[in-house]
Amino acid sequence: MATKRSVGTLKEADLKGKSVFVSVDLSVPLDDNSNITDDTRIRAAVPTIKYLMVNGSRVLLCSHLGRRVTPKFSLKILVPRLSELLGVEVCALCSSMRSSFMNNSCELHLLG
Repeated sequence: MATKRSVGTLKEADLKGKSVFVSVDLSVPLDDNSNITDDTRIRAAVPTIKYLMVNGSRVLLCSHLGRRVTPKFSLKILVPRLSELLGVEVCALCSSMRSSFMNNSCELHLLG
């Protein structure tokens, strides 16, 4: 059985050239115009994401926003802020197929 490891124990040799799938809580509060009112959860994820990127991995983020499957809660809303904080282009890859376990899930692919 593999030993459980945290991101901090992974070194460049473990990460370089690898794709890393990260489940992250990016469910942030939005106002009535779909503007982020508190980006604390996004900012909390940035150090981990940057660590993975700096050590040569391709990062895929999976998250959800809100509790209902509606365009209002699309993760595309978070792309500009996440791109700004990371200093790289972020691309949202959302599936049009939804299932009960996927809820409003979506992957965010970091470019750069």
